[in-house]
Amino acid sequence: RAANIASRFVESWSEQENSAVWRYWPRPYYDGWHSEDRISKNRPAQRTHEPKRFEDTNHAGISLLGLADSGYRRALSLSMADGLKKKIDALIEEVPASPRDLDGQGPKSPQWIPGGGFAAFATDELDKLYAAKLPASVSSDQHLAYAMLFDPKAPFDLRIELRDCKDNKCATRITRRYNSVLDFLSDNPLFTIRRLGPVQ
Repeated sequence: RAANIASRFVESWSEQENSAVWRYWPRPYYDGWHSEDRISKNRPAQRTHEPKRFEDTNHAGISLLGLADSGYRRALSLSMADGLKKKIDALIEEVPASPRDLDGQGPKSPQWIPGGGFAAFATDELDKLYAAKLPASVSSDQHLAYAMLFDPKAPFDLRIELRDCKDNKCATRITRRYNSVLDFLSDNPLFTIRRLGPVQ
């Protein structure tokens, strides 16, 4: 079932300037159906209307996460895989303010920087982008991309500086430097990780 859904999703892709784009819904949803068609248990009837927008990058990241988890990405044709990579690089060209929709339309904001499932198909440019702190990176899909792209075997060099600021003057209160992620997780001024009670 998952492979079938993934296959139909990929078949809904189209190309725009040699890069992959897709709509928020697959074509049958826009075509619509009646309750007597018995197509859907939870949405027995669907109004027919024409597609207006391509998918926004946040939801596209969720779609790609599902595609990656289904194992179907191995079956992407070379042109589809290449089209997706071109789309990822095109979307991050305008960082710090990426466009909302896959086709480059909609408002531009840091919240639309590709994250989530885009990391499962990461290009060199996306890797470079997530090697540093993103501007205003507050969306959960961007945090997920950081986690997905993190390489625990890569060199780790983190410096944390906490300051007290008043009247436009700041004084450094704490400075810490970490050479491994384990050191950071075990002792840092931001959070602690501990087990609460016995594991069930």
